[in-house]
Amino acid sequence: MTVAENIFLGREPLRIRALSIVDRRELIRRTREVLASLDLQIDPEAAIKHLGVAQQQMVEIAKALSLDARLIIMDEPTATLTSHEIDRLFEAIDRLKRRGVAIVYVSHRLDEVKAIGDRATILRDGAYVGTVPVASTTIDEMIRLMVGRDLKDKFPKVAIEPGEEVLRVEQLTRKGILHGVSFGVRRGEIVGIAGLVGSKRTETARAIFGADPIDGGRIFLHGLPVKVRTPADAIANRIALVPEDRKRHGIFASLSVWENVVISALRHFSRSGVLDLRRAKQRAQASVSSLRVATPDLDKRVLELSGGNQQKVVIAKWLNTNAELFLRRADSRHRRGRPRSRCID
Repeated sequence: MTVAENIFLGREPLRIRALSIVDRRELIRRTREVLASLDLQIDPEAAIKHLGVAQQQMVEIAKALSLDARLIIMDEPTATLTSHEIDRLFEAIDRLKRRGVAIVYVSHRLDEVKAIGDRATILRDGAYVGTVPVASTTIDEMIRLMVGRDLKDKFPKVAIEPGEEVLRVEQLTRKGILHGVSFGVRRGEIVGIAGLVGSKRTETARAIFGADPIDGGRIFLHGLPVKVRTPADAIANRIALVPEDRKRHGIFASLSVWENVVISALRHFSRSGVLDLRRAKQRAQASVSSLRVATPDLDKRVLELSGGNQQKVVIAKWLNTNAELFLRRADSRHRRGRPRSRCID
């Protein structure tokens, strides 16, 4: 469905009420007004499926604003937004506050909590810890409440001397999408590709992984040219992709935790086409323990885990393939922790 149809679903303006005929012109006009209130340059008649995740998120926020609600709950609303889009969102939240609308803003980004919050309620492992006034509480104090201890070095920098070149991309081209993209990544190195929404960062990663076709250019691994036409080719060459849209492209939502963890490396647990269930579950348990995935058991459906634990399952899946190059689509303000492998972020 279109952007306009999503925003006003079930509340469409009618041209002939008795026949339930939608007034398309009025629908588009109202949609433009809502999008303009967030300073969004999105075509009201564009199909949602053709938008990026960040734009889809902003459409969802626009839909909430269009409802003229007295209470709006925002669950990680900035997870995929750029700095410009976050500024527009915060301006909209400020306008809503002045109109008397109550906002419940769920986030682990404490700089955002400090920027817009009045009170912060801290939870830990599903239990209430406390409520504090944001203005008089520092971020370090909130972190201490969240984790139950002091953290002296939240994002330690790991000194690693980059090794030999693992990946080199030369003049990667896809008609109308990518135009002569070239760069290299060395062992132990994190290379960041920066750009606004629509700058084709995701498409670059998907092309290297073989998820999208390319029209020109070459890919080298350890100095040797390789053909990566499909994701199977990428996996065979020890390349992994941690996608932007985890739920659509990163996990098998209806399968269990253990099935998701081992699904990309089934050949390691099979003989003559028969899966060794005991060995597969042992490996899954080791991965879950190593990454501290919070799950009651391995048979839990991965869809029922929190977003952060789903992401750990995605990473565990690729670690089990012994991947040496990770392609990871991060948001514009991603903070790096300790790198486990070579990575394009």
